[in-house]
Amino acid sequence: MLVGAPPEYESEDEDWRLDSAVMLSEVFPEKDEIIYNYDFGDDWYHYIKLIEIQSDYDNNYPICLSAVGDAPPEDVGGIHGYAEFLRILNDPTDPEYEDTKMWAKGMRYRPLDIAEINRRLRHCSR
Repeated sequence: MLVGAPPEYESEDEDWRLDSAVMLSEVFPEKDEIIYNYDFGDDWYHYIKLIEIQSDYDNNYPICLSAVGDAPPEDVGGIHGYAEFLRILNDPTDPEYEDTKMWAKGMRYRPLDIAEINRRLRHCSR
């Protein structure tokens, strides 16, 4: 498992490494699927599957071919907090709508954008 920060409590049966200390080439193709836990408090697990390694690829960075769903904002409160967040944002008549909308803007909440993801992957791989 790749992690963004060391877990507060470690389990002997867990094998984890800090994401900042790992090159994808060290992980793939040794494994074809990995789990990335972004936040141990909220437990955002990302399941990443290697589809293919292209030997004639002319760039030296990974690319994202597909993704599902928007990334939740920081500190939204895990799955249940995110569900509540989405419920409020989808109901402009909710009393918490304006505050939640402003909070989301401050947390840089934005829709899924694969082009932006790929720009960031390219930049981080330099």
